[in-house]
Amino acid sequence: MKPLVCIIFSFLFFMINSCTSDSSKAVTIEQPSYIEIDGKNANFFIETGYLNNDEIDSIINRVEQGIVDLQQYFGESFLRYNTSQRKLHVYIQSGEGPSHMRAGAIFLFYVKDHKCPYIHETVHALLGQNQIKWLEDGIAVFLNDYFHSDPSFPNFGVNLDRFSLKVINSENSYLLSLDNSYFSFVSGMSDKRVFERRAVYILSGSFIKYLIEKYGKDRFLKAYISFNFEESFGMKIDDLKAQWVEYLKALF
Repeated sequence: MKPLVCIIFSFLFFMINSCTSDSSKAVTIEQPSYIEIDGKNANFFIETGYLNNDEIDSIINRVEQGIVDLQQYFGESFLRYNTSQRKLHVYIQSGEGPSHMRAGAIFLFYVKDHKCPYIHETVHALLGQNQIKWLEDGIAVFLNDYFHSDPSFPNFGVNLDRFSLKVINSENSYLLSLDNSYFSFVSGMSDKRVFERRAVYILSGSFIKYLIEKYGKDRFLKAYISFNFEESFGMKIDDLKAQWVEYLKALF
């Protein structure tokens, strides 16, 4: 898809005042300018000079196809975001910031390195937030693999099930709780905390993969909305986890 509309935004500046005992100094921070490209389901804002034309075509085509694939996978009635009414905004930038979704906008990094979780973040944009984090992030992790998105956080192409079994068989098995607190990102996290966060993302993806493959997508999506696992699967969540763990042990 060749860019049809290119609007180069002017540089944006904002001032941060830092005060010392003698004086205050204004610091000017330069924000990137963007090329804007109007897609079918999304408007793309690509940092000027970051990608060449072929790379721009590639990421736009992949994101657009990803949106279509996810709409077909979930069914448009299940989605909280309808791109036919309002297109997604996708910002593609250089730098090392983690890709994320915020207020309906997707921010993607590492596109040039082919380590961009564009399916993962699009799932978040289309489904919105869920109060149970392992559901919200697990489905995104699973589908990032299912639709062959770039190998990226959290598993970077590593098999979800194999990694999960290693965690389960280690001193880190307490992470099977999938507690919401492990999913939060805090600047300056310790190495242990970084590992815990990565591990619960992967465990969640493997668990959801198991539930969908064994019980079907429709029953999982029912539980995703209702949080009533007994009604959807006929057993409590702890029993489902135990069943999943036995499956992993038999698999490897």
